[in-house]
Amino acid sequence: MSKNLRLHRAGDGPGGITPRAVKLFEKMRRLPCVCKPRDWGQDQYYKWPGPCFHCKERGRLKYEIHRELRLYPWETAVEDPEADSPYPVGSWAYENDEPNLEAQARWRALEQAAREMRRARRAAKAAANSPSDVA
Repeated sequence: MSKNLRLHRAGDGPGGITPRAVKLFEKMRRLPCVCKPRDWGQDQYYKWPGPCFHCKERGRLKYEIHRELRLYPWETAVEDPEADSPYPVGSWAYENDEPNLEAQARWRALEQAAREMRRARRAAKAAANSPSDVA
């Protein structure tokens, strides 16, 4: 008889998101896709040159976020909730493409943590630049 024990991971519960994961996430979000459009026509799909450098780097950063949050191998690290389906409209894949809600929740949590880190940095900078009232 086996017990399915869930190990503690960095991404579990409040405070599970690490500062390094937030920095990786911010770096990943700054990389815009500049891929050539994919032609989904017959026998054209395979002629696509592949992902651009930014997309390859985003994939590497997603892998690093995955490792930092200590996710299981089958879990997707993050998924942009605003992203459209990559499949052509009307195709079976487009109709059956379902969002990964857990990965989208991690995206939102990292987004919120990034906002909080920026606010904290601005507050610390403002406090350092303000004249002190010590007499």
